[in-house]
Order: sequence, then C-alpha cells, then structure tokens
Amino acid sequence: MRNNVLSVGLCQFMQGAGLSQAYSYALTTPEKSHWFTVEERPSIRLDLPMSEERSELRQSMLPSLLEALQYNVARSQQNVRLFEVGKVFSIGKMVLKISKKEKLSELL
Repeated sequence: MRNNVLSVGLCQFMQGAGLSQAYSYALTTPEKSHWFTVEERPSIRLDLPMSEERSELRQSMLPSLLEALQYNVARSQQNVRLFEVGKVFSIGKMVLKISKKEKLSELL
C-alpha cells in the first residue's frame, strides 16, 4: 500500500511539472534488455516468447522511453517530456534469484 501511495504522489508531481506519463511493456528484445544497465548481468529470457521483440524482461526503462520519444518526434510532436514508473528485472550475482524493482525514468 505504501509503494502505491508513493507512486501516485510521484506521478502527480511529475505530471504537475509538465511531463506526460508513458506506459510500456516490461518485455523487450535481447539487444535492448542490456541497454543503459549499470553493470553487465544475464538477462531473463522467456521460455516461450510470442515474438523475438518481446522475449526478455527489461533491465532499464530508458530504451522504451526512447522509442516513445522517437515515435512522437516522427509525428512532428514538439517538447516531448516523458516519464514512466515501472518495474525492471535482474538476476542476482551470487544466487539465482530474480529481483524486480520499481523505478522512475524520465526524458526531458
């Protein structure tokens, strides 16, 4: 409950600052799953993905925000300012444990 209240307050703050909230898939391509990661970790691949475009869990939200930015710019949108509150996924270094963390990413 506490995390949800924080997320709602954070979203309201970001929208009040003039940013638009983006919603994207947690699944991405094998290549993009490693973009913008702090350290190299193995990716989490689905056993039976529906497509290669959505076959791994993301480790960063920035690739999907950049895709949304590219989409808007290609349609002559100006002053695109986006943020997303969502989950990123990783496998621990020492143990085979999948962790998911809620993060905030923004593009100004």
